[in-house]
Amino acid sequence: MNYILYALHNRNAARRLYKSVIGSIESRSTGFPDAYEIFKSDRLTKEYYRIYVNNYVVYYSLKEEVMVVEHIFYSKQNVLELLS
Repeated sequence: MNYILYALHNRNAARRLYKSVIGSIESRSTGFPDAYEIFKSDRLTKEYYRIYVNNYVVYYSLKEEVMVVEHIFYSKQNVLELLS
């Protein structure tokens, strides 16, 4: 969101994305955030879950049943390269 806000200077788009991300996180956290498929790769040392929000993917981990947002990436990015 910082990229959208500061590099692209688009406050409205950043605000819309922020609201969408928060809404998606809140809706998943009230249920069973660990009931979703784990994003797996031999290159990763941590387990991540994913939430798809518009053209972005939110990667979160669980620490004692609390969702911890680790990364938000544009969906076209090479995620394994960024997470490794």
